[in-house]
Amino acid sequence: METSTSSKVCPKCLQEQPLENFRQRQRSEDSNTKRFYTNCKSCEREINSLLVKLKKEHPQTSNVCGCCGKEAKLYLDHCHDNKSFRGWICNNCNVGLSRLGDNIEGLTKALNYLIERR
Repeated sequence: METSTSSKVCPKCLQEQPLENFRQRQRSEDSNTKRFYTNCKSCEREINSLLVKLKKEHPQTSNVCGCCGKEAKLYLDHCHDNKSFRGWICNNCNVGLSRLGDNIEGLTKALNYLIERR
């Protein structure tokens, strides 16, 4: 879907919306370009409400990552499809899972890649 310079598509709700429906990022000193957050304000509110709810239901009780086992600052991990709590994980594991598609298929492809290239 093509968008104009005064609108953008929210990847969560898939709706093209005017830029005023997206929070604006702080401009860096070396850029005059306006930058906006990925999700629209409405979807951001929905995501934030879910995270607050999950944090209340599943308080952090350790500083050990549930994925790699290292001590670190932890972040709540949740399934984006069914909105369920998965655990508390470090930033590296959180970003890694996300970049691999946040699913078993992506992790399996990465694992197979490493196995084949040993």
